[in-house]
Parts: sequence; C-alpha cells; structure tokens
Amino acid sequence: MYDQFFATEFKKSSQSAPAYRRDGGDWINFAIPDTELIIPMIQSCFGDGTYPVYFGYDKQGAISEIVALFIDNELTFSEEVEEKI
Repeated sequence: MYDQFFATEFKKSSQSAPAYRRDGGDWINFAIPDTELIIPMIQSCFGDGTYPVYFGYDKQGAISEIVALFIDNELTFSEEVEEKI
C-alpha cells in the first residue's frame, strides 16, 4: 500500500516545502477520505522498528500532545557515548 499510494503523498508533501523536507518527504497530514479526520504520518527512515510514543493530556482528560521518540537525544549525545566512540 505504501508504494502504490502513500509514497506519492509523501513526495507531494516534500515539494510543498522543500527547505524543510527530504526529497521523498518526511511527513504528511493525511485526510481520511469521507471524514473530517486528519492523521499525521511520519517517516523515521531508521528501518522497521518500534518507537516509544507518549501522550500528554489536558485538564479535561483529552489528548493534547503526542510525542514519538525516534532518537533518544540523551543517550545519543551523552558524554558516556562520546567517550566510547
């Protein structure tokens, strides 16, 4: 399904703001057909893996923030990691 449909959507997205996206596209705001719903879709480009996702809630209990951790900056850029390199 990706190659037949979503690759084209990501490509169009990359052309809409090329200074902020790679040639193949990094993300899209996909509108689900026949609804008013939109889903952000992001390419991590680090292979088929799993990434922790965290949700922030407002005072009414509704989701107000979604954080997907693609790179653990603390682990990646800590002094311990730099010393091992």
